This record gives sequence, C-alpha cells and structure tokens, in this order.
Amino acid sequence: MTVTHVSRMLAFLTCLLVTGDLKAENFSYIEPAMVRIEGATFVIGSEDYEDSQPLKPVTLPNFYVGKYEVTIKEFGYFAAETQFSLPDTCYHQIGYWWFENETTGSWSNNDINSDPYEPVTCIGYEAAKAYTQWLAKKTGKPYRLLSEAEWEFLATQGQPAVRPSVCHYANVADLRAESFAQTVLHTSYVNLIGIEHCDDKSGTVSRVGSYQPNEFGIYDLMGNVNEFVEDCYQESYDNMASNGTATLDEQCDAVVLRGGAWHWPLWDEKIRDAKLKDWVGVLEGFRIALDDTGLERGKIASAEYFERQLKKAHANNNANLVPELPSRVRELRLSEQGDVAVLQWQPLPQAGVSYAIFANDHINGRYQRVATVLSPYFEHKRLHSHRYQYRVAATVNGISERSGSDKNSHGAKKSDDKTLERTKSGNEVMGVYSDPVATTYTPHTLPAKFEAEHFVDMQNALVFAVSDNNAITTGPRDGKSETGFTYAVTSPVTSWFEVQLVGQASTPVEFNIALDGLVVGKVTLSSESEAIFPVAMALGEHELTITTQQAGWQLDAVTITAQASP
Repeated sequence: MTVTHVSRMLAFLTCLLVTGDLKAENFSYIEPAMVRIEGATFVIGSEDYEDSQPLKPVTLPNFYVGKYEVTIKEFGYFAAETQFSLPDTCYHQIGYWWFENETTGSWSNNDINSDPYEPVTCIGYEAAKAYTQWLAKKTGKPYRLLSEAEWEFLATQGQPAVRPSVCHYANVADLRAESFAQTVLHTSYVNLIGIEHCDDKSGTVSRVGSYQPNEFGIYDLMGNVNEFVEDCYQESYDNMASNGTATLDEQCDAVVLRGGAWHWPLWDEKIRDAKLKDWVGVLEGFRIALDDTGLERGKIASAEYFERQLKKAHANNNANLVPELPSRVRELRLSEQGDVAVLQWQPLPQAGVSYAIFANDHINGRYQRVATVLSPYFEHKRLHSHRYQYRVAATVNGISERSGSDKNSHGAKKSDDKTLERTKSGNEVMGVYSDPVATTYTPHTLPAKFEAEHFVDMQNALVFAVSDNNAITTGPRDGKSETGFTYAVTSPVTSWFEVQLVGQASTPVEFNIALDGLVVGKVTLSSESEAIFPVAMALGEHELTITTQQAGWQLDAVTITAQASP
C-alpha cells in the first residue's frame, strides 16, 4: 500500500470514528431522510435515443424517495452487521485513459472516496439491492431501489421552470474537474470526455447534499454518482409496465443506471446507462425508495440525526472555502523558429501566479502538460512533424524552485526562470485554458504514404500512441457523431491519383472522401478488402478530408499514388 493510500485510509477512518456519535444514540442502522412523491401520469422515453423508445404513458402511485444518495456512513452499518460478500476489486484507479483496469479496492478503501458522507461506491448492483433488503428487514418497511420509471419522473418533472447553471445543482465534469485532472490526476477531460464551462467547486465526488435540490427536494439526482435502479436493462421500453414498476427478467445480464456522475458533463435526463450485473466501479452508487402504504411515516430519529450531522459536516467544509480558479490567460501568441515553437502571452496581475504549458501533438487531441514557468514566455522543441497545438493556463500553489538543467524531458528550452517542478501536495489550482494556437504545417507532396495521425485537422477522433513514431487513429470519440480527418497535400501535376486507406474494421465501414470541401466519392474499409478510390487533382495544394459516421475501425496510414485516368 502506497503512502497516498495509507494517508487516505487514515483520514477516512478518522472521519468515521469522529462521527461515531450515532452509536451514542444506540442506532444499529440509519433510515434515509425521504421525500413523499405524489403519484402522477407522465410519458417515459425520448425519440432522441434508440433504447428510450417507444414513448409510453406511465401512471405512478405515491411513493417515497431518499433525499440523498446512500452514503458510506449508512452503508457501514450493513457491512458491519451482515456477512454479505462485498467486492474487493473495483474500477477506481485513474490513469491517462481514466479507469483503465479493475484493481484491488472496496467501498471503504478506494482512490476516490475519503469522507463518510460521500455516496458509497465500489459495491455493485447486488450489494445495493442487498442493502435495501437488509434495511427493509431491520425496519419492517418495504425499502427498495427506485424503478427506472420513478427515477425518470423525478428527474424530468422535478425541474424548476427557470433552470440555474448546472454547477449550482449537480457535481459534473467542469472547469474545476479539469483543473484537478491536470494538476493531481495527470490526465484530462478536454477533447475526450468534455466538460461543462462552469465551476462546481469539486474535482471528483462530493458529499451528498452539496448542491441545490430539485423541485421535489431531492439532491444529486443528476451527477455525483451514477445511480443503480432496480430494472434489468432491455434495449427498448416495449416491456415497461404501465404502473412504472421495475422491468425484471430471469437472466438479467445487465442493469440500468441513471443520472451520470462527476466524471461526465451533464447528461440528458432521458439517457439510459447499462452495465453488466457484476460491474463494480467508483462512479456507481444508489438511492433508496419506499412504497407508500398509506401509513404516516412520521419523524425518524436516525434520519433526523443523520441530517444534523451532515449539516455540521457541510458547515465545517464551508469554513475552509475552496479557492477560486485563477483568471484565464489571454493573448497567447505563437511564432516558429525551425522546429521550436515560441509562446508568449499577456501576464496576469495576480501575485503568486505561475503558468502551465500544455502541448498537443495531434491537433484537437488531448493536451499534456510539458512545463510550468513564472514569466509569460516559453520555447518548445517539437519532437514530431505533426501539427502541434498549445494552450496556457494560470496556476497557483503549483511550483517550487530547484537547481537543474534548463531543458525538460520534452526537449523544451525554459525561459529565464529557474527550472521549475510542480509540487505534489495536491493544492495546486489551475485556471481556464487560453484559446489554442497551432503550428503551421507542410503539405504532403504526392505521391506519398503517411501515417493516419499526420493530419492538419481532426474532429471527434482518438489517437493511441503505439510507439514514439507510430499511432492508431479511431473514432468516434463521443461514441456517436461523425469522425473526420483532414490532410494537406500538394499535387505537382494535374492528374488522377489513387487514395488507399490502410487499416481494418470489424465490419465494413464506409468513408466519405472529399477534396477541398466537395465530396467526390465513398470507399469501404473492411478486414478483407483494400479501401481504394480514384481522385482527380489539379496542380497545387489541396485538402483531402475523410469522414465516417460508423464505429469499429482503426486507420493506420493513407497512401496516395499516381494513376492513369480511370
């Protein structure tokens, strides 16, 4: 176990022990604070999403719903009392591509959670259901998970007439999340997952109840953690019950989650997520529902006590206010001296500000931090012939001085500042990126063969490095929209050329070929045939653009050879 893991675990245990005052009240479980929902008829589904059809009227009876997502504090009573086999592995550790592997981790010891009033995660669907069944048995009340229909009703019918900024009512991927991702996690949302352009003050998960509730008085229904509902996942609403009860089947290989999490921008309330039934991750939690049997629920001591303790936790947190993000860097300028990019920008007036330099060696791809400097000047030696893109962001509490070479590992020459290194305390705060600037490019002179990642522009694609000089391109990055690559080429003569796409596809994938913005044909890439198309080019420079609406492919190279008239 690393020092970081030990310190996080000690902090968590300290919080758990300090809030042991529930034992002083002789509670052996905590009933949730709940809101009573009046039954109503609404239409579930959306024509915007294939698995959210057909649209169906659903009439819900009265029911109760938890005001908050179930917390680590509450779940701890269940874990301590029962012999339920809880997962000991979880998707919780973050790498460059975010949650890359399932590793050792649990509801009480993972890389994200550190506070007992955060939503419990790393539990999975079965443990969430088991918790509700345990609580129902302890109390004699029919506690359960929400049905998908109930969840969508709460999310769609609970919206205010005038909706505030998303960062007022949901913990989502935003400017603060990107700051935390770059300074602490060493990864990024931008040009991969995307962010909301506001600041919710939280880098990852937050305590329940940290944001404004919806019109029903329910907190964190959108964002924070993705919520398991009781339903088994089916690819349509064909079997949705008219009374909104959960859709279940004997096999139930996959289950439904709703609401999104801190890891994504705000989701549409109609989006359905599905996970295999045995999936265990740090982005997934749950909320409790209760059938309305007609009996007055009345005051519940454990629920009231829990809310008082939660309020104290929030008050203590507010005493240590989250610092504001630094101002945005403006007027970023780029000049080129051979293979060296020279960056200059308008300095900020705030004291204690340093500047983080971000480079992107595949335009519109992911930004990586290459240096931190004190003055508004930086030189970066490019290691590839790709078209580079740069941004600069102001940071505070982010650098310390040390002696050393004036070259960094990326071949960059520093400004006149002493060599700088980022502190590892996790206190660094990064502001909003500047507008991007990009290097010029040299067109490919035909005939030519070049790697697929040697584009001058790209939309909605992913580039995976295989080696220092080779990468794989694929898409779509967002899972649904068009992917495109634009290449600059120069034809020394007016002639026909043969364009060949080198790559592979799991099933045949159709690409549009456009020359200077005009579609000139289509070509099909598959595992069994070459993707070749003839194109007539006049003497001079051209833009060749390749686009597709499909997924399940990779592009390795583009070959353009001279051809006799077809």
